[in-house]
Amino acid sequence: RFNWAEDCYNLKELTLSKNVNSIGWRVFRGPNLKNVYCYAKLTPSWDNEAFYDGINENAVLHVYSNCVNRYKNAGGWNEFPTIVGDLGSYTTYELAVNVTEMGTFSDALATAMTNAGIEDMVDISKLKVTGSMNMDDLNYLRDNLGATLDALDLGAVTMQDNTFGDYALSNCGFEELTLPVNLEYLGGW
Repeated sequence: RFNWAEDCYNLKELTLSKNVNSIGWRVFRGPNLKNVYCYAKLTPSWDNEAFYDGINENAVLHVYSNCVNRYKNAGGWNEFPTIVGDLGSYTTYELAVNVTEMGTFSDALATAMTNAGIEDMVDISKLKVTGSMNMDDLNYLRDNLGATLDALDLGAVTMQDNTFGDYALSNCGFEELTLPVNLEYLGGW
């Protein structure tokens, strides 16, 4: 839906719950909006002009402290003039996953998460993978963890054909990345 709160010209404060994952076209008129509190760990996507009339030049986006960079680098959200991490932080985990057979990364990840008591993938900040992977495994990792991981260590992974295909890690937000030692080819993008 669109224009959900378009005529709320006096709206000065907005709180978005942790469950919001998308904001539609022209949902809010933003000229008077001063504070947006967003409790989503992942940056919700938004359609063009979600904040119709633009974002107030003094608006402040409030997020978890361990999400500030994620929001500063996300399209749309990076239009906020000020982004602060004053909502506290959430617990993050380091996790090691051993993939014993190519094509089974998702199962190995689920098992490792269960064994470590981790319920939500978004709570994993550092991931070390060992064993053997193929492009299906890497695509799953990218699509499900790429936006939230701070560090990814694939140094002890044997990649099928010693190759990372095109778009293998596109749109990932890693601050640290260790590539497989046997890697011979990196695809584009």
